[in-house]
Amino acid sequence: MKILHVISTGYLAGGAETLVLSMQHELQKRGHEVKVLSSDLQGSGKFSDYEFKSIPHNSFFKVFHHLFYIPSYRAMRKAINDFRPDLIHFHTLGACSPSVLFAARNIPAMMTIHGPEEFIVKLLPWFLLPKDYKKNPFDLKDLTFMGTLRFWFYRYIQRPLYLIALRRIKIFIASSRYITEALCTDVSVEKIIQIYNGIELPVYKPLSTTRRVLYVGRLEKIKGVDYLLRAFVAVLATIPQIELHIVGDGAYRCELEILGNELGLTDRIVFHGWIQAKDILREYEAASLVVIPSIWPENFPTVCLEAFAVGRPVIGTTTGGIPELIEDGKTGYLVPPKDAKVLSAAIRKILGDKNSLIEMGRAAATASTFFSVERFVDQLECIYEDIFHEDNNFTRILERK
Repeated sequence: MKILHVISTGYLAGGAETLVLSMQHELQKRGHEVKVLSSDLQGSGKFSDYEFKSIPHNSFFKVFHHLFYIPSYRAMRKAINDFRPDLIHFHTLGACSPSVLFAARNIPAMMTIHGPEEFIVKLLPWFLLPKDYKKNPFDLKDLTFMGTLRFWFYRYIQRPLYLIALRRIKIFIASSRYITEALCTDVSVEKIIQIYNGIELPVYKPLSTTRRVLYVGRLEKIKGVDYLLRAFVAVLATIPQIELHIVGDGAYRCELEILGNELGLTDRIVFHGWIQAKDILREYEAASLVVIPSIWPENFPTVCLEAFAVGRPVIGTTTGGIPELIEDGKTGYLVPPKDAKVLSAAIRKILGDKNSLIEMGRAAATASTFFSVERFVDQLECIYEDIFHEDNNFTRILERK
C-alpha cells in the first residue's frame, strides 16, 4: 500500500515526529511505500520527502494563510500526483492550514490527534500563546485584547472551516483516553478510535547511578521546568551530590538559566540544548530517573516510553494522558502540576531507596513492551485496510485491536 503522511514539522521536534518516523520505518519493513509531506522548517533529524514553505511569521497575510495556505495546498497536490497514494494519514496541521485536507479530495484519509489542535474546542486555551494571557496562563477569563481576538479567530472563523474539511476524514485515532474525551465535542464519536502510540523502543540498561535526574523536551513555559528547578533546591538539601540534566531547547531557556542561577543551582544543572537521538539515548542510560513536570495536558509523551524502555522510572504530573502511562508507585510517581514541594518529595523518595529505584525501573521496562512500534503498526494496518476498502465497520476494527 502507498501511504502519505502529512505533518507540520518534518524533523524530530517532538513526540509526534518521532512517532511518524517510527511508523515510516516499520511500515517500510512490511513492504509498504511511505512518503512524508511537511513544512520546510529546519531542524535535526529531517525525514520529509515533500515540503512546502512555512507560513511567514511577519506576513501581513498570515491570518489568511492559516485559513487556506496555497503553498501547502500545491505541495499536497504535487505529492498526490507524484506518489499516487492509496491512503493519506494526517497528523499535526498547525503549519499546514485546512488547505491540505481540501487538497486530499476523495483519497481515503485518516488522522491521528497528537495534542491540542485549532479545531478542538476543549483544548483551545492550550493552543493560545502565553502572551495571550495577562497573569493566569490558559485561563480564558484572563485573556489580553490580542488574545481575545486570536481566540475568536480560532473558535469562530478557522474552526468552522476545519470542521468542513474534516468531514472527509474516515477515522480519527486518539492516542489517549484524555484526547478521546476532548475530541468528542468536535467530531462524530463513531469515527474515533483510541489506540496508544508505539515507538521503536530503546534497549534496557542497568542502573549506573542514583544521583542523576533527567528532563527531555522543549523549554517552554507550559512544560513546567521552572517548577522542577524549584523542587531541585529542596532535593539538594538532602542529596547534595545530585545532578539535573536538561535536554532540549526553546524560547524559555534563557529564563530557566537565569532562574537556575538565582536559585544557586549553577554547579548542579547542565543545559544540553538539542542533541542527536543517539546522544539522548546516552542521557537516558546515564540517568537515575526522568521527570515530566508539564502543566499543560500532554497527550501521550514519547519521553515516558523511551525512559521506561531503558529501565528508568518516571515522575510525571497528573495532566492529560500522563496518568494513563505511569502506574503510581510502580513505574514512577504522579504529582500535581505546579507543585514543587510534592515533586521534590517524590524525587527524594525514589532516589532515597536504591532497591525501590531498581525495582521501579524493571517494572517500567516491562510496561514499555506494550508500546512497541510493531504492536502499534499491527493495529494500524488493520485500520488502513478497512479505510482503503471503504469498510466502515468500526466494530470489526475495534475487535481486531
